[in-house]
Amino acid sequence: MFSTLDLASAKNEYHKRIEGDSHYAPNKSEVSYELSAMCSKDRGEIIEIMIADYLNENGVESEIHPHLDYDIDTYIQGRHIKVEVKGNWLIHDPMVLNEIYSFQNQYCWDTMKFAWHKNYSVYFSDTKVAKKFIRKFKDSIISAQGVRSQEEYNVVISDTKLLRRQLFFNKYRYMTYKIMPSDKFYNKVKNLNMDARISCPSDRWKTTIYMSNKKDVAKLQLSLGKAEQIYKVVTLEEI
Repeated sequence: MFSTLDLASAKNEYHKRIEGDSHYAPNKSEVSYELSAMCSKDRGEIIEIMIADYLNENGVESEIHPHLDYDIDTYIQGRHIKVEVKGNWLIHDPMVLNEIYSFQNQYCWDTMKFAWHKNYSVYFSDTKVAKKFIRKFKDSIISAQGVRSQEEYNVVISDTKLLRRQLFFNKYRYMTYKIMPSDKFYNKVKNLNMDARISCPSDRWKTTIYMSNKKDVAKLQLSLGKAEQIYKVVTLEEI
């Protein structure tokens, strides 16, 4: 169907394009450019090696495990930590993600929910918005499915429930967060005697609190008030 001349012409046109304002141009980021040229399997495994090497160089004992159900073994203060790397899915097309976020801001801030699993999942409560999304992103969609039951639909449209394949970190059913928390807020949460996990980036722009039971939820609300929304996970198995 195609000749080597067709291939050469297409390659020439491609390289002309990436010399301009392309996301994967080498003059912007040589690393991103080289990763974009790899197949997803190679890209994912190479990123795993890079992360393990980086951890080892910074004093964290790490080793990759390509044949197990997780990617990297690490040992932090004697504790064995299993690490799974999502390089295959998180890096390969950030431009599509930017377009999805723009779509959300333009059409449906309150009618879409997102979840990172093995792939990037989008949930809709409005059929018209879902159809617009499918038309716009049809080349990037792996599959489109409707809810399986009224119970599942009720969770998807809920403002206080999150539909997930599993609990947060396989343990925590409840979650809340605060944007731009004060030091007083962060320290108070950190000092509460709860079976909870507190996640906060180095710049502290957001604090996320994961809790495993209602008792800790009540303790948090008693200490901090009920200003922050508490979200409850409902797993697919439970519906």
